[in-house]
Amino acid sequence: MTGLFSVDYNINYLGKEGWIWDNNIMLSIGTTYLSGNSFFRKADDRIEINSVLSKKVNTYWNYSAYFNFKTQLLPGYRYYKDDGEDQKEKISRILSPAIIQCGLGWYYKEDEMAWFNISPMAVRGIFVGKDYTQNLSPGKKYFGVEKGATSIISVGASFSGFFRSTLMENITILLRVKEGIVILHPGTILRMNFFFILGKSLHMSLTKEFFRDLACIMYMSL
Repeated sequence: MTGLFSVDYNINYLGKEGWIWDNNIMLSIGTTYLSGNSFFRKADDRIEINSVLSKKVNTYWNYSAYFNFKTQLLPGYRYYKDDGEDQKEKISRILSPAIIQCGLGWYYKEDEMAWFNISPMAVRGIFVGKDYTQNLSPGKKYFGVEKGATSIISVGASFSGFFRSTLMENITILLRVKEGIVILHPGTILRMNFFFILGKSLHMSLTKEFFRDLACIMYMSL
């Protein structure tokens, strides 16, 4: 048995002199229960904030600065058996980890239905509680953070995009694509991610310059 609740909320501002400010808040909480287990387990738990501020260069291209924040809301656990009994150990909580990424680059946007952002200069920080790192075994890391430390900072490049197509009144297909390449040391690539999110959206136009979306999301991660 699995339950999932997701909210996708957008606030997009079109200002004078070519300024564009796009903001998104995504919240997803889910739980699952398998017969015979003693505990409910999380199917999903995340809150993410994205913000892109850009200045028009021409019809579609913009200079851009972006900000991304991610964390979880509920504690995370490691599940195991001890003498045949189900046990759990707390291994994470809200803001541990918390991931912040920002960068400068170019933003391409034709309309509210499609956009992508390229950032060749990006900085990423992972922040954790010291209580999760101070007792690490030698050589072990907690979300990439060394023993006794509370953060790790890396630099690299990032790409993100969004596509939306209306199937019928009040039913919209959403596709989000995110790729992150984070480089810790010259010549060493840490991670490359692709995320595809597909879902239904209720679109409401509030004013000429503001648009808001409330969406229930079914998602896929590759």
